Amino acid sequence: MRRGGATASATGNNNAPGSPLALPAHVIAMYNNMRGNKMKIAITSKGTTVDSPVDPRFGRAAGFMVCDIDTGECAYKDNAQNLSASQGAGIQSAKNVADSGVSAIVTGHCGPKAFSALKAAGIKIYTGAEGTVAENIEKFKAGSLKEIDNADVEGHWS
Repeated sequence: MRRGGATASATGNNNAPGSPLALPAHVIAMYNNMRGNKMKIAITSKGTTVDSPVDPRFGRAAGFMVCDIDTGECAYKDNAQNLSASQGAGIQSAKNVADSGVSAIVTGHCGPKAFSALKAAGIKIYTGAEGTVAENIEKFKAGSLKEIDNADVEGHWS
């Protein structure tokens, strides 16, 4: 008797025959890129347009500009629910941007919980962002932003 093979699923959590196979986020991203899906990034923003200043905070940023690097299209994603969160703002913000399908986040700083959540989702993190969202889109395209491999601030900083 032949048992069913594993299927690729981003949400599966069991590798038993016939059950969905959990794939790492970077594998899913590669698959999406091979299918022609566009690369999207999120930039922490104090406003709703690309002319808005970058918000230096990740977890408690006012919002995110989610931008398709290939087409230049950007949409604002509000983050108001996390502005006054007593804890967990970084983790919830990471979930919000991951749900937007981004491959990278550009921000001023990233704390330890947000860093861990973003890395677990396969999202690259670039810090040190200053100026406007539009300026940082260009910096990202030029490769002049710094990708980090650890959080660059302690949790609950302001």
